[in-house]
Order: sequence, then C-alpha cells, then structure tokens
Amino acid sequence: MSKDSISLNMLTLASDPLRISIWFEIQRKAGITAKEIIQKLKLEGTNIYYHLNKLERSRLIVSESKPVPKSNLLEKYYSINVAFFAPEEWKARFDIGKSTKHLKDMILYNLYFNMFLINKQIIDVQEQTNEQIQKNIEQYGKFVSKFIFLQKDDLPKVSAKIDEFFEFLNQIKRDADRDPITDISDATDTILINLLPL
Repeated sequence: MSKDSISLNMLTLASDPLRISIWFEIQRKAGITAKEIIQKLKLEGTNIYYHLNKLERSRLIVSESKPVPKSNLLEKYYSINVAFFAPEEWKARFDIGKSTKHLKDMILYNLYFNMFLINKQIIDVQEQTNEQIQKNIEQYGKFVSKFIFLQKDDLPKVSAKIDEFFEFLNQIKRDADRDPITDISDATDTILINLLPL
C-alpha cells in the first residue's frame, strides 16, 4: 500500500471526531459550502475552515471556487475526492482493515463515526414534533433501538453471524450496482454494530 494512499490519510481523521462529521456531510452532498455544513451540524464558534483545509490537504475532499452572486467574493464548494472510490483505494482500505499496524486508529475512526451518526439522529429528532415523528414511524416502520449485552465467550459466534449479515447487505448493493457516492448521499437509514468488550 502506498504511503500516499488517500485511505491511509483517512486514518488522520481518527484524531478528531468533528472532522469525521464534516467529511461525512461532504460525502452526503457534493458541492456543499462551509455555511451549509455549519447549519447541518449545528456548529457554533468552530474554525471549520481549519478542518476543511486539513481534509483538502489530505486529498480526502476537493473544492471548487465560484463567484458569489452580486459580489466580488468567491465561495468554495466542497465534494468528496472521487479518487477515494478508485479500485486501488478499496484495496488499500481492505489491507488497512487486516493490518494490526493501524488497529487503534481504525477502532477510533469507527467509534467516532458511529458517534457522529448517533448525534445526527439526536439532532434530527430534537427538531421534530411528536406528530412528525409519528408520521415518520407510520411511513417507515417503528423506531427500534436495542442494546444487547453479551458475555465475552459469545463474541466469536455473534461476530461470525454479523459478518454473514453484512455480506448479505453488501450483496444487495452489488446486485443493484449502485454508485458508492450516490449510495452514501441517498442513505435513509444506518445499522450500527460494535462488538467491543466494555
């Protein structure tokens, strides 16, 4: 795996959960502005441009400057770097996942990423009325949040079954031949599973 791999740069996100949140928002909407990210993530008093510059220098995102209407100013529009989804980068992420060299960073990245998804759901629920939530439940099915506590001896069996389940989900995506970027931006639900000893 090349030291210049974008996927390897991804691990630098593990040191900052906010940067993971910003990166994921950019994945969800190509051509998003800093102001839109601030609004979506409810950020106040954050030096978002510092984080955006870090992401751009890591080649995880790209930007395009466009003139602001009725002004001499330019505004940057941020998108995910499509090279992140190139075959060699998929292989790089697979190699990183198998390696113990970056184990701590990978675990932190996944935990922060899960934390971001949960925080985003919290924000969405806070902004809805009971009536809106009820309507969503009627339309999409009941809201389910489950916590299951396991003995450590059970983890290998459970982990194997979860691997089978995720392979089933990935096969659905492969059969549909969906573009990875579109898949992320159009996502309507998320499954979060962590098997870490407490």
